[in-house]
Amino acid sequence: MNYLRKLYSLVLFIVISLVSMSQGILTKEPGGGGNYRSNAAIADEITPAQRTAIISMLKNNETSLRSQGLLPQRFNPAATLFEWPLKQALGSNDRGYYGISNYIDQNLSYPNLLLDYNCGNRTYDQASGYNHKGTDIFTWPFSWQKMQRNGVEIIAAAPGVIIGKSDGNFDQNCTFCSSACDWNALYVMHADGSIAWYGHMKSGSLTTKLVGNTVTAGEYLGVVGSSGNSTGPHLHFEVYTNSTYTQLVDPWAGNCNSMNGLTSWWASQEPYYVPTLNKVMTHGAAPATANCPVGEQANEKVNFTSGQTIYFGSYYRDQQNGQQAVHTVYRPDNSVYSSWAQNFTTYYSASWWYYFITLPNPAPDGTWRYEILYNTKKTTQRFAMNTAAIGVCNGSITPLFSNLSGASYQWQEDNGGGFTNISDNSLYEGTGTSRIQLKQIPSVYYGYQYRCLVNGNSYSNSISLKFETYWTGYKNNRWDEPANWSCGNIPDANTDVIVESGATSYPEVNVNAFCRTLTTATGATVTVKPGVNLTIVK
Repeated sequence: MNYLRKLYSLVLFIVISLVSMSQGILTKEPGGGGNYRSNAAIADEITPAQRTAIISMLKNNETSLRSQGLLPQRFNPAATLFEWPLKQALGSNDRGYYGISNYIDQNLSYPNLLLDYNCGNRTYDQASGYNHKGTDIFTWPFSWQKMQRNGVEIIAAAPGVIIGKSDGNFDQNCTFCSSACDWNALYVMHADGSIAWYGHMKSGSLTTKLVGNTVTAGEYLGVVGSSGNSTGPHLHFEVYTNSTYTQLVDPWAGNCNSMNGLTSWWASQEPYYVPTLNKVMTHGAAPATANCPVGEQANEKVNFTSGQTIYFGSYYRDQQNGQQAVHTVYRPDNSVYSSWAQNFTTYYSASWWYYFITLPNPAPDGTWRYEILYNTKKTTQRFAMNTAAIGVCNGSITPLFSNLSGASYQWQEDNGGGFTNISDNSLYEGTGTSRIQLKQIPSVYYGYQYRCLVNGNSYSNSISLKFETYWTGYKNNRWDEPANWSCGNIPDANTDVIVESGATSYPEVNVNAFCRTLTTATGATVTVKPGVNLTIVK
């Protein structure tokens, strides 16, 4: 009877598989995830008293600066077009790293009477009478981790003069303050007399420049934080036409913009919806997203062993109804281990999903990859199996895990002279636990090996490092553009470079460049322009 039951189950499985194959790729529901905004409704408020104090400070500073000749006496009325006020720090290169939670509320009635520049309701107001007065740009995914690692920088949207600055305030708020709390912020006046407010910065991250100093477009101002009345890390970007502070600017041109109508203040205005797969990750346990630091658990992991459970995470911006994501897991020989489709039926401004599978036992050693095709673009995360070398980025923060469990752990390092114990320092954290975190390891550590002594008598698998980066071409075709590389920095002489086929554009070397090795897939090209050299060290 048991034999017949097993045979029936096998036949049923084959029939279902054949039906799925005949209808195309198998559709699979995720193991968890959902609407990030339901967990973290990013919002903020500047109280009337705070706003009065800010404006008073700015007016006093302006009077002083003008008397010193540090501000223009005449304004150019057509001088300001904004660049995007955020960028990823060097060493970070997610395909997307932010979302927009709120635009300016154009409907001054309240509560819950909402109107944004595009005639939608992506904004908010409050029963107190507060109508949202800026654009809220939140970092995503894992906002708190990004903040801890200084991963997303606030930059000047336009050139100007710093006319105000506040720093040193608590920066990890995830709810509105029960009593008065101030934000860390920078205020810049432009050549046309307009003023931009950059709010909720990370404490201690603000530029060292002083009030009265000039900044150029794209210049570093600080790091995204959550200081003041804020429910999570984001930039509140608020603009006024002049120093009377009576007329807001809504930088977004749209039919329902009652402030500046169809005149955009962006040099290149992005669409109302920007469907993007911000990031693909592999995890050792189910990831957790939350609007407070303690509730956010990335559980990121890049080294696995045969038979372990792996969690595949995907993090979207402006997920749209009717869209599909195709997930594929590849073995080291590029054969498909598993593939499935995910269909979206709901709009979310930010969403996250994860799947989990048990890896085969045994599983082929080497570098596996998890790839998602979404909105015509492929995004990839690679992970190492068993004793395969870990591919890391120069200056990255990478966790390594012992494949053995026990009561005590001691990580060891071999830099070519044999394994020796290591302790926590500027490069390592968690050397006495099952998980060690490599903190911004330099590429000269190529080939270093790590293992964990468990219970004083057993060694985990040795893990060796290799520094590698993949060509993405996210921005253009220049080799010397950090945003074109998966690691977010330009390859150096200790970096293995891989150029895969199917890219929108392939790299052109316009200045002298270096790499340790260069691997190009069939159909991929690397062009070295006349008069420059690409030195391949190995």
